[in-house]
Amino acid sequence: MKYSSYILALFFLISCNSDQAGDEQILAYINNKSISVNEYIRRAEYTIRPPYCRSNNYIHRKIVLNSLVAEKLLALEAGEKNELTANEDINLYLQGRKEQSMRQWLYNEEMVKKAVVDTNEIKKVYRVAGKKYDIEYLSFSSPELSVLLGKTIDDGETDLENIYRQLGGAGEVPARTIGFDDPEPDKIHDALFSDTLRIGQFIGPLKVGKNDFVLMQIKGSTRSLAITDNQIQERWKKVRTKITEKKANVLFDEYIASLMAGKTIEFRRDTFELLVKVLGQEYYRSEEEKREAFNQKFWNKDNPQVILDDLSQELETMMDQPLFEIDGQVWTIRMLRHEIKIHPLVFRKHKMPKSEFAEQLKLAIVDMVRDKYITEQAYDKGYDTTPAIIRNHHMWRDNLLALYQKQEYLKQFDTSGKDQMAIINTYLNPYVKQLQKKYSDKIRINTGIFENTGLTSIDMFVIQTNVPYPVMVPSFPQLTTHDKLDYGQTID
Repeated sequence: MKYSSYILALFFLISCNSDQAGDEQILAYINNKSISVNEYIRRAEYTIRPPYCRSNNYIHRKIVLNSLVAEKLLALEAGEKNELTANEDINLYLQGRKEQSMRQWLYNEEMVKKAVVDTNEIKKVYRVAGKKYDIEYLSFSSPELSVLLGKTIDDGETDLENIYRQLGGAGEVPARTIGFDDPEPDKIHDALFSDTLRIGQFIGPLKVGKNDFVLMQIKGSTRSLAITDNQIQERWKKVRTKITEKKANVLFDEYIASLMAGKTIEFRRDTFELLVKVLGQEYYRSEEEKREAFNQKFWNKDNPQVILDDLSQELETMMDQPLFEIDGQVWTIRMLRHEIKIHPLVFRKHKMPKSEFAEQLKLAIVDMVRDKYITEQAYDKGYDTTPAIIRNHHMWRDNLLALYQKQEYLKQFDTSGKDQMAIINTYLNPYVKQLQKKYSDKIRINTGIFENTGLTSIDMFVIQTNVPYPVMVPSFPQLTTHDKLDYGQTID
């Protein structure tokens, strides 16, 4: 499993690392809660904002801030003891999000910070970082075919299309364009951007996974030049980041190998086959059906994967049957169900024929167990008390509390037939105004910082890959269209 998604996540976490140490700028205090400048920017730019506050003008930026303050106010109103905070699934979900960020923090502390990058390495890659290659490729899963194709190329084959036809391929040869910034397995990226390549050159066959191979041929290329100082500095930074990422991934692979040395998972065949049967039926339901199933559990869960709740009675009767054993510990289906509520299964392949489901399920469970061992290391190192981890956890918790309080408040009204804007204008704007007044002496806003903090007008929805919880920040809180800072106190 590749860890490139951790780099983006680390920017998210590192940017707010120093908050509670006093270094990060705080935009607003709301009683015992706060909104940092980084959180304000991320909540506005990492998800889609509604049309009434999508621009970068002063009025729209005030609506964004008021919306985030309103979220904190509704969270305060919800309190610490309610139906939501007593919900086991909610608490396990928040635990899972916290532990995911802890694993990412460990990756930064133990790998990224130890990945030494030499200037000469940067210079070498910088020379080709502006190129984009048009390639044709073959993907396959046979080691024997990999050896055969390597020999075919050595014997003088010059065209990938000929190989494709000989293997029974129909239609166009698979093709794509790959640039330096595109997410690719490290072996593919290294092969394309470590040196200058010529048209017609074969790359591979490369082993990019346990049983995954790829053979590529260069069909064309383009180059974009970095001319201005800003362009040169930006490209240099991208190259440094990419090389750092690759070195960190190598260190992480070594770390995982050491951590898991001597540990093997032995699956109980009969129990596992039943699990495959039941979960296979669930997995191949439509994405819409799976999302709806999650929405019925609770809102805002962003991994519509397989869960082990409310499935067949056949599985329910086997909850305490042993499923696998690792390191002297026997896991039952009930234990697996509990852990999946914390760490939803992440399948290495998102689309697969039914014949591969059993193997991919096994790998997803193995990855989940591996992450559990990493999480234990993160707890041992005290990363759960890191300010960035705490702030990230509070952000998600306050978002869920605000959604809960919004739902509870609206129960007293008949909102049927009303769209979101009508609900905001008719019910939520007056409610938020009431809360602004109620908590006014406990709200402080740094208007100087606010006026100097701009936002992009470009719609973005930022996600990570290969992690249990892909969505980076909660959805934008659609609670108010109030566009004045006429409450609380101002601070410098």
